Amino acid sequence: MMTSVVRRAVRLIAAFTCFVCVMSAAILLAHTTVNDRAYDELRDAVSSPESADQNDTGQDGASPDMDNLRSMDIAAWLTVGGTDISYPVVQPDDELPRDWYLTHNVWGDWDPLGCPYLDRRSGVEGKHLLVFGHHMQGTNQMFSELSSAYEQDSFDTIRMASWATPQGDVTEFTPLLAMNVDASYASIQRFEFTDSNDLHAWLEDLIGSATAVSPNAIAFTEHAIRVLTLVTCSEAQAGGRTRTLIVFAQVDALSEE
Repeated sequence: MMTSVVRRAVRLIAAFTCFVCVMSAAILLAHTTVNDRAYDELRDAVSSPESADQNDTGQDGASPDMDNLRSMDIAAWLTVGGTDISYPVVQPDDELPRDWYLTHNVWGDWDPLGCPYLDRRSGVEGKHLLVFGHHMQGTNQMFSELSSAYEQDSFDTIRMASWATPQGDVTEFTPLLAMNVDASYASIQRFEFTDSNDLHAWLEDLIGSATAVSPNAIAFTEHAIRVLTLVTCSEAQAGGRTRTLIVFAQVDALSEE
């Protein structure tokens, strides 16, 4: 029998429910409008125009100003090329419920749209970063644009993901694969690896279950040194059981040449 700790871990993705879909359209629209304005102001506050270089982040090349990031309680700033995703990623501390940011924004206020957050079992510098974000039907808020990424055509529009930490480190992740899974899917909930071969073997297993794959997936997997997975609801209806996972890999720069 599974221990209570293991059961809680396996149910983590299941707990990630897009309950915002039960809200009335008017209420959701109001929250979306407020959220758009607030996050636009935050992006302006942490953007450094001097460092903009028209990169492939999908946000006009602006990169976060680290002094501003350090003044806030966030783990990193995430952008995903080919989408409008440009958000802070928070990580609840031990004093908060692990799903606190399903219903609270980056400022700690109650918000049905939540804020993208890093799984507590993922170390900020860990080998596998598992990040959750809501899917809100009819908007491009949070991770809504990723909900259909398990379909190859949709996956092919996704570009590099950038992970910028308050310490000034910026890591680029290449899209590797995507899949549509049940909320209890346990294979993605792995955070410790004995060595690079163990990491690569895990990714190869995920490729075998994927419904959308990069044409260079095998080569990327062989040289992957770190992984970023973004999770959102596949369905817009509340209580849905399916999740979309998009797995990105940091590839050894020497192997890309």
